[in-house]
Order: sequence, then C-alpha cells, then structure tokens
Amino acid sequence: MRQALRAPTRLRHASPEPDPDPDVSRSTVAASVLLLPGLLGLLGCSEERAPARDQTSELGGNRPTSSAPDVTMDDLEAQIARRLGRQVAAQKLHLDVLECPPWRGRVPSSLRCRGWFDSVPGTVRVKLRRDAGGMVAFDASLTGGVVSTAMLVDDLVGRGYQDVDCGTLPAYPTEVGSTITCAVTSDGVRGEVVATIMDDRGGVTISAF
Repeated sequence: MRQALRAPTRLRHASPEPDPDPDVSRSTVAASVLLLPGLLGLLGCSEERAPARDQTSELGGNRPTSSAPDVTMDDLEAQIARRLGRQVAAQKLHLDVLECPPWRGRVPSSLRCRGWFDSVPGTVRVKLRRDAGGMVAFDASLTGGVVSTAMLVDDLVGRGYQDVDCGTLPAYPTEVGSTITCAVTSDGVRGEVVATIMDDRGGVTISAF
C-alpha cells in the first residue's frame, strides 16, 4: 500500500506590480527592456493532501491539441520573438512563433499577441512607449495559457520533494480543471503529487498522494 507523502504548506509566488491596464491579468514576472523584452509565466501554487489513488498513473498532463502555425513573422514580431525566445529558453521552453496584430506606429499603445511555446499557445502582451531619449521601447509579458514543466518541477523541489518527474513534455496548456501528475520522493517514500490547474494564468493546487 502506498504511503501518504507529506505535503508542505500553502505557498504562493510573489507577484509583480499590478498592471495598470485593467484588461490584463498578469501572472508572470514582467520586465522592461529597451526595444525588446521577454518573460515567462511563474506558477502560483497552493498545496493540499488528497486520498490514496492508483499508483499506475501516467506522468504529465494533457498533450497540446494545437500546433504552431506555419507563418512568417514581420520585423516587429521577429524582434520581440528573439528577445522573448532567449528569456523562455532559461525555463527550458522554446518559442515557436509569435503573431501580433498590426502596429499603427502610435506610442504609447499596446498589442495583445499570441505565441506558441513548444506547441502550446500563450497570450503575450506587448506595450510600446517612448523612453526619455525618444526611442521606442517595449514591455512584454506572457500573461496566460502556458504551464512550464520546468517551473513546476522547481516549485516541487523548493517544497522539499526530491527526484521530481513530471513527464517529458516541456509545457502544458492551462486548461482549467486539467491535471499534471508528477512522481516525487518525500522522506524516502516514492509517490505522486497532482497539480490541478485553477486558472488561465497557470495557478495550480498541489495534492499529495
């Protein structure tokens, strides 16, 4: 019979400063970089104990049902994608392509773009402004749609779990109510935790088995 794993207490990631734009739900760290910023979503997690379950669970979660479109990015999209791609690479994600609506050349203004991260679509918000020197600068953030497997693993390791395995996919879509199953070791006992996705921003509840 599987022993229950010890589940650490509830923990939430620190959030960035609130976005002054009320229609943007920011779940990720946002950074301002002259001309081209990039960001990756951090997980907001809570944790609880769950009843025993079958130990033959398949690791991971729902596979992406979409794939990145075969399109050519314009100059603005390509510049943003290069910087954003370098940022998400640190989280073991790959930005496949970025699509943004046309920019009319106005500043300040904002664009709501869509990026595909390892075939998982995510919402990217780009804000354009003019800096003190008169140059056009960009602020960009990934505001939802993607759960980074590497970030989830780091979360669990930070809670004291060892040998964490959340499957082979680098990212999962933030389908509310879907789950990601991870094998972990706690106090020498091998078992599972399940992350249930609570919102489009990547917030999850962790249940230990």
